[in-house]
Parts: sequence; C-alpha cells; structure tokens
Amino acid sequence: MASSGTLADGTSRLSLNGTTLHHFNSVSSFAGHAVVPESVAVQVRPDVPLQAVALIGCSVLTGYGAVLNTARVEEGATVAVWGCGGVGSNVVQGARLAGAAEIVAVDVRPEKLELARALGATDVVEVGPGVDVVAAVKDVTRGGPDYAFEAIGTEPTIQQAWEAAGPRGTVVVVGIMPKGSTLTIDPWQFFSEKILKGSFLGSANVRVDVPRLVDLYATGELRLDELVSGKIGLEKLPEAFDRLRAGDGLRQLVVFD
Repeated sequence: MASSGTLADGTSRLSLNGTTLHHFNSVSSFAGHAVVPESVAVQVRPDVPLQAVALIGCSVLTGYGAVLNTARVEEGATVAVWGCGGVGSNVVQGARLAGAAEIVAVDVRPEKLELARALGATDVVEVGPGVDVVAAVKDVTRGGPDYAFEAIGTEPTIQQAWEAAGPRGTVVVVGIMPKGSTLTIDPWQFFSEKILKGSFLGSANVRVDVPRLVDLYATGELRLDELVSGKIGLEKLPEAFDRLRAGDGLRQLVVFD
C-alpha cells in the first residue's frame, strides 16, 4: 500500500489540474489537510501545539522506540549512539529517559554533538582524521557499551558499532542501508554472545507510544523544540531538501500561514 502511492482502498484523493497525484507512505506530506486510514489516526491531548506533535511521527518515535521498545534498555546501562541527526538525537533522548548511566554520542559534526549533550549525552566522540572511533567508545565505556545504536545506515558505522559493543552487548541498527546492500561483520564477536538486531519505527505501538511521547513533552521530560533547526514555508522546500542531503541542521518544520 505504501509503495503504491494510494490509500488503503487503492485510490488517491489528490489531484492537480485534473492529474492524479500519489499519497506518500499512504498518508501524504506538505499539505494543510490529508485523508488518512483510520488505523493511523491517533488522538492526543489538545493542549500541546501541533507544531510540536508533528515532530514525533517519525524520527522521535523511531529513536525513542529503538531504546525503549526494541532494545529495552534498562536503568544504569551504558549506551553509544552512532549518528546524532533527527533519529540519533532521539536515541540519545530515549536513553536518558530510560535512565542509562552513560550515553556516548558519535558524529562528525560538532554542532550535533553539542545538541546531543543538551539532550542527555554524557560523553561525545567527534569523528575525524586519525580518530579510532571503536577504541574511543570502548575507552569511555570501559570495555564497550551494553547497547550500541547505529542511526546512519552505512556498513562502516554498523561495523564500528558491532566491534565497539561490549561482551553480551546488543547492537541495534536503526539506520537504513540501500535496498539490496550487503553487510559484512566479524563473526568472531558472536563468541562474546553479542546480539545484532534491526528496528523499524522504533518497534512502536503508535496508539500507545505517540500519546506517551506527547505527555512527556508536556511535562518537559521530552525535548522537541530544541530539535527544530528552522521553520519554513512550502516555497522553501527545495532548499530544505538540499540542506537535508548535506546533513545540515536537524529538523526543518514546514509551517502554514
């Protein structure tokens, strides 16, 4: 259904000058109004601004859920996060909300690492020439984190997370590699009983997790406003996509006058 560009009944409710348009992910985006399946409509409390709620639907839900639902990180655990963009920054938040004792953020951009600290990271590793990322993460976590999250979707970073995780550690791949890609990892690490698993949309139950995240924002425990790099109108979308491809900023919020 999502790949067909239609609603659940196989039809489209969108058109432009008589030409049928498609529904992205069976919902559609960048529109003031949208027709959606009842199964994806979730009621939330009315006292939270929709501009904040709009941020939850993908990256916040995915990052938070990867920690709380997929990995089930326990209080006092050590966590490392590869990639502190829209998803990875919320893995950091999820780890903080789970009560992790140490949260190591890994990224190439110092501004994203600075935000990761504000969201709950206790340590950072800035990737650059000559930096042995695996050794740095192991050093900070005294042998490797209990949980390593990869939120980029590249083979080298997944390999780093796999190598860095401590004995009996869990590696959760949240980033999406291109379809048809292959991944090579060192199987010797299985002797230390490591776990490698994937996560889609944070293993979320949207009817439970979305209202919970809205509540956490309302109480100040979940930080959403800090994620917004800028607010734009529809006319600025091409520039926004250019920034997205370049990895600049975090979340760009489309607003309507």
